[in-house]
Amino acid sequence: MNSPEQRAFLYLHGFRSSSASAKVGIFRRWLAQCHPDLHLEAPDLPPEPLAVTETIRSALERLGTGCLGVVGSSLGGYYACWSAVEYAMPAVLINPALAPYDLFEAYLGEHTNLYTGERFTLKREYLGHLREIDRVSQLRPHQALLLTQTADETLEARDAWRRLPAGPCWITGGGSHAFDRFDRVLPAIVAFLKPKGSFNHESENPSV
Repeated sequence: MNSPEQRAFLYLHGFRSSSASAKVGIFRRWLAQCHPDLHLEAPDLPPEPLAVTETIRSALERLGTGCLGVVGSSLGGYYACWSAVEYAMPAVLINPALAPYDLFEAYLGEHTNLYTGERFTLKREYLGHLREIDRVSQLRPHQALLLTQTADETLEARDAWRRLPAGPCWITGGGSHAFDRFDRVLPAIVAFLKPKGSFNHESENPSV
């Protein structure tokens, strides 16, 4: 288990992505340059939702009290909500898929990981498992920072605004599901998560 001095963020990637994603690379390079005291933990998440929660538990056990919060992109944003509620930590949600059990009805079947080339199957039973771990409605006000782009070609940005409790958000016109110019929001992510891991950030709302 990491010592409290080894402060870190947990990053959860999206569907068909991996720890080798572009956003992970951008985030790590930026931290190395601007916050060398902070580490980004980005585990590879398996296709099975219940296995994902075990992967998250293991990562948080390793990080211990040094974990300042969780960052999740797309499907990873859904898992970030679960992590935030289960472990009482703040979360940053990047173009999050907050009802994946509905979204994935159209995606059942075989898929290929965009970074590893690994083939996997999205099974109908996974949709039920995703429902079992739904914690979106249990987030506390101001526990999560929402980052969305209005031209997301995969998700409707307004769905996230409607589903989440009151809290800070950064809404960017245009963009894409990948979240264009991700480097621009990194200071806001760190500012939200860094202060002692607290999620009571009413005075630090980066809404625009």
